[in-house]
Amino acid sequence: MVAGSDWSRERNLDGAEAVVNRPFAFPLSPGKTSSVDYTELHPNKMFASQKWNSQYKVVGTDTVEVPAGKFQALKIESEGDWIAQIEQGDTAMITQAQNVGPVQSTGQTYKAFSHVPEIGRWVNNRPACEVSADGLAALLWLIRERG
Repeated sequence: MVAGSDWSRERNLDGAEAVVNRPFAFPLSPGKTSSVDYTELHPNKMFASQKWNSQYKVVGTDTVEVPAGKFQALKIESEGDWIAQIEQGDTAMITQAQNVGPVQSTGQTYKAFSHVPEIGRWVNNRPACEVSADGLAALLWLIRERG
């Protein structure tokens, strides 16, 4: 999710807002690239940790029309992947011990943005996420286990 006008993403860490990633240094121009790698502990109730790796690239220019008007924009695309360790629940009674190791889920991401330098903001984004086969298997396991 793009949060700040400078594309930074903030999270509450130990009671204070902190920037966890900022994919670009402005100004932007066609061909400019950037990478973001970070790991987040307990990003949601399902995951114990999640590691993100994303590559951003300004792929060209385009004219976009939004309710605020028509603008010349920079087209930006991002592709990446993520891997998460699924939270292990508490067990009330053990009938058989087995070392299965941590359960992982993985996926790939693609996002497309239009950034208008004239107003210093992105004007639209079209995120999409594709979950890989092992990610789907891990989610199905979680649904079965937690009902």
